[in-house]
Amino acid sequence: MKRILMSALLATAALSFTIAASAQSSSMMTPIPIEDGGVRTELAEDHAIGSVSAPITIIVYASVTCPHCAKWFQEEYPRIKRDYIETNKVRMVFRPYPTAPAQLSYAGFVIAQCSADRYMDSIEYQMNNQASILEGMQKAKSKDDILDGFYAYSEKSGLTPEQTLACLENEENVQPILRAQERAQKGKVGGVPAVLMGQKTYLLEDTTYEALSTQFEAALGN
Repeated sequence: MKRILMSALLATAALSFTIAASAQSSSMMTPIPIEDGGVRTELAEDHAIGSVSAPITIIVYASVTCPHCAKWFQEEYPRIKRDYIETNKVRMVFRPYPTAPAQLSYAGFVIAQCSADRYMDSIEYQMNNQASILEGMQKAKSKDDILDGFYAYSEKSGLTPEQTLACLENEENVQPILRAQERAQKGKVGGVPAVLMGQKTYLLEDTTYEALSTQFEAALGN
């Protein structure tokens, strides 16, 4: 997938896309079995938050351009982070799952990738400001406008405009995203946000704080 970012993003003067991404969501509302193949195993290239000794590890797939994912990060994740991740009960592995508009989704994940140890800070910022980021990109009239949009939120992760441009031009930065997609396919993840825990995949309504809390407490023996 050569030059998937810069060639796609800068070949035209502006991005044209539909913000609504409901088609990227799964209609599944109950747990389904998943095949192993390493999809439940934290890998060296993964980005995670929480103690490595936490008794529970979950894998979360989400997209920085998916409205459902933004809603989950704004409404469910803060409580999960406060009550379970920051109390060393749960470790969360985050994996990218690009959705439409694909170019912007890949770019957002690549910028997070280049943010190194501030990866999750970048993801959280993009999720919490998704609507304004998408709106700004939709209004872009030139290549410079598009790049300025990237610079505006990559700066939140400590990246300079020069570092951001180099990051977007390096096609190697796309590879971890593609590998995450392959693992999602092996795990039969059909939509996002998705949470993998143990032998089951919990999708959409099953990712509410209340539903996940019930699963966590049961696993903790409470």
